[in-house]
Amino acid sequence: MTAHRIVFANEKGGTGKSTTAVHVAIALAYQGAKVAAIDLDPRQRTLYRYLENRVETEQKRGIALPGARFSVYDGEDFNELDDLAEQIAEGYDFLIFDTPGRDDAFARHVPRPRTRWSPRSTTVSSTSTSSARSRPRPSRSRSSRSTPR
Repeated sequence: MTAHRIVFANEKGGTGKSTTAVHVAIALAYQGAKVAAIDLDPRQRTLYRYLENRVETEQKRGIALPGARFSVYDGEDFNELDDLAEQIAEGYDFLIFDTPGRDDAFARHVPRPRTRWSPRSTTVSSTSTSSARSRPRPSRSRSSRSTPR
């Protein structure tokens, strides 16, 4: 079974992505779900540092808290990221991604892992290509606007 992927992304920083990712991860863990998490912002590492501090608190106090298996991704390749995601989420119910506050290629990639779509495995037959070209496209003319300029 593949872990459900939850991605917290926004091009703007300071919108609460990391805070929300942390709270969702811990809430799912409290409900008994097995949660894995990957922080895609290697500079700030907000999700990673929070979960790391949680583990340290468990060790210092000698207690067990619901938590997540976690990692930070600092690579430059989609395949490496997919490998990490598969490895960390193996046997887990949820895989949470925290992303940086900018338009990020990795953030756009993670909702669709390679098992669902890959340009290398996609084949298009000549009949489907020709039928796609013959479909009328919606008009985007300025004259169809309902509001005055």
